[in-house]
Amino acid sequence: MTKKLKIVILLVLGILLSLGWLAFAITDTKNQPVNYWWQSLLAATALLGGCFGLATSRHWSWLRSDVGKGVFFLSAGILSWGVGQILWTYALLHGTSTQVPLNSNLAPLDIIYLFMLPLIIYGMSKLSTVTGAKFVFSKTSAKLLVAMWSLIMIAVTVTVIAHTGSGISSFFSNVSFWRGLYVLELPVLDAINLVIAVAIVGLSWRLIGGRFRLPILAVAMGFVLLFLSDFAYSYYDIRGQYFNGHWSDLLYVATITVFSIGVCSLDPPRKAVKVV
Repeated sequence: MTKKLKIVILLVLGILLSLGWLAFAITDTKNQPVNYWWQSLLAATALLGGCFGLATSRHWSWLRSDVGKGVFFLSAGILSWGVGQILWTYALLHGTSTQVPLNSNLAPLDIIYLFMLPLIIYGMSKLSTVTGAKFVFSKTSAKLLVAMWSLIMIAVTVTVIAHTGSGISSFFSNVSFWRGLYVLELPVLDAINLVIAVAIVGLSWRLIGGRFRLPILAVAMGFVLLFLSDFAYSYYDIRGQYFNGHWSDLLYVATITVFSIGVCSLDPPRKAVKVV
């Protein structure tokens, strides 16, 4: 399958999902089976995007090259999210009475979603061989900059999500440890991943080759969207305002679509490929 066809398929699925969400918003459809089946289409899109990405890594000699590793692990992260989304949908359609299965009887699902994060950041780090970021990150100033912005992002994320109207201290006193960890872990780790991904692109932008520039920018935008998605989801979930088909789910549609297209766009020419 050609790169162009993969991108077209992913775009069409993203548009269909967006139109479905728009229909929910216009008709104010909530807590209905159609909302849950919509989530299953989102899961299918993530799985397909991950599979397309794995096929792309094959053209970079799989794990025998740094670029191949980057594409492979980014794709594995998308697949991991898709698997989590399948289990999410299954729980919604089979017995759970809550809009958030993670809050009830499917806590291991949290681990599956969480597993995406080390996979995608490892994949992004391997793509640093293309961007030249590994040379930039050898500087102490760059490491300090990433550490400083990570701490700032973590502080802002925790403050905004945990501030439920009665102060941050009341959040930690009224919410169980595991519940608080569940609400905060994804956006906090996303914040760290986001800073690293943006630093990789920003600090080495002039070094990125022309044909890699847009795909890597798309992947970096995927990190931005993932942070915004998990942030919005956690913010509304802790306040009991999340439902399947919430506007934060539209951010997940954008996340999976952009991530998948970015990875698939790294597909090399079908002529001789130099292993990096």
